[in-house]
Amino acid sequence: MSVLKKVDIFATYETVEELQAYIDQFSGSEKVIANMVMGLTWNTCAHLVNQTAEPVKAYKHLIRWGLDQGYKVKVYGEGQLDYSGLRFEEAVETVEGCDVGSIEFVDPEDADNSLAWFSYVLEWNQPPEESISDWGINEITSQWEKAYFGGES
Repeated sequence: MSVLKKVDIFATYETVEELQAYIDQFSGSEKVIANMVMGLTWNTCAHLVNQTAEPVKAYKHLIRWGLDQGYKVKVYGEGQLDYSGLRFEEAVETVEGCDVGSIEFVDPEDADNSLAWFSYVLEWNQPPEESISDWGINEITSQWEKAYFGGES
């Protein structure tokens, strides 16, 4: 289900660059007004989407982010290795199957080469950011922390 519905009488540009190229065809005050309307519309859309968007649980963001970076994911539930692989859905399902555990990023070419670890605790009705309770400090964990808490994707 889409949060925002299109207005069919207007064109849909697939990138901001395409829209900006269209606006650049105007000149003078028409161009100023077009840019102002684009900015106001953008901020209105961001406000509407952010109001209705469900916060992403930290462990899901972490797994997706790690896979996107090219890491292999290992999931330990209560000290036991329960999953090792490159599949988002299976890693998430494994995390959700145990209340306490850890997520480890490893080199996909060398599964014994641990690159970063994160502890998780899943409790009923907890804020989404609290599912990751602890992590080691290194460049990888700092990058994820910035991506999740800093709003980068």
